[in-house]
Amino acid sequence: MNRRRERELAEQLQAITPIRNNVSLAVRSQYEENPYPLWVSVHHPGIVKFEELALRLRPDREMRIHPRPISVLIAGCGTGHHPIEVARVYAESEILAVDLSVASLAYGARMAERFAIANVTFCQADILELGKLDRQFAIIECGGVLHHLDDPIEGWRVLVNLLEPDGLMKIALYSERARSGIREARKFVKSLRPQLTPGGIRQCRHAILNLPEGHPARDALTFGDFFTLNGCRDLILHVQEHNFSVPGIADSLDRLGLRFLGFECDAQVFERFRAMFPGTQSHCDLEAWNRFEENHPQTFKGMYQFWCCKKPDKPASMADASHYSDKKRDVAAAPSDVGSRTNRKYGA
Repeated sequence: MNRRRERELAEQLQAITPIRNNVSLAVRSQYEENPYPLWVSVHHPGIVKFEELALRLRPDREMRIHPRPISVLIAGCGTGHHPIEVARVYAESEILAVDLSVASLAYGARMAERFAIANVTFCQADILELGKLDRQFAIIECGGVLHHLDDPIEGWRVLVNLLEPDGLMKIALYSERARSGIREARKFVKSLRPQLTPGGIRQCRHAILNLPEGHPARDALTFGDFFTLNGCRDLILHVQEHNFSVPGIADSLDRLGLRFLGFECDAQVFERFRAMFPGTQSHCDLEAWNRFEENHPQTFKGMYQFWCCKKPDKPASMADASHYSDKKRDVAAAPSDVGSRTNRKYGA
């Protein structure tokens, strides 16, 4: 019954951009075969007004009342958990949720029906092509997506240009330090030359389980995604993945004309951070966060998650489109409270 309804919804989905980039096409193919995550429940963090969020993140800025509905873009919505959670948080919002994969979007659309969510529109699109949209958004959230693009900075720049001048943006990216074990696992399974089938994914999982204690690739076992078929493919067999660093985030924010507004972390992390850096504005100091991560390399195991906004005196410049070098230059990001369960990749 569920699959039948998803097929019906898939036929109704609108494609609002073409998908032409080769990496985007490969990523789409992966998620058509293995939509991720397959979820059944949604967290309800409580209703938040846009003005309250803006004041919390930018206490130095004059608050203005934003017209309703609040326009929100979820760039890379996967199977819909993230936009549905956001829809519950921002009750007075109108949400556009886009993804490459029709199978993922149809799953999300079915779950939106199940939870009676009426303010989310699901559409197929490639972030790299979203510049064609003739609109801007008060909030843009892109969690666990940019690091799967051919060029994360190019995609990020597109999103910056879609953000209203006073808008807020939330980004989540993989940490190079925290995912060292996952890099080893990816390297190990690549040597097996697996088929990307259910049997091939299980073969990779069994091979890692059989590695001796202490092997760095066994770090994959500490991620919940390792133990589900679709999650395991996303974790260690993804067709495209970049890792990021805090200095890289700082550099990227500067080139994109963005201001860092702080990481989203649990209370214990902030307690340890404040003990090291007791200054009142230290939470917005990326150099301090880099030193903190050096001392606590597993801090961003789920992902960097953070809020940012446009600098009023330095809009993002299309001329500053520096691309990654051979290893695709490091970029690092941070988290947000809304949708943070989704952005931790379930284990994303």
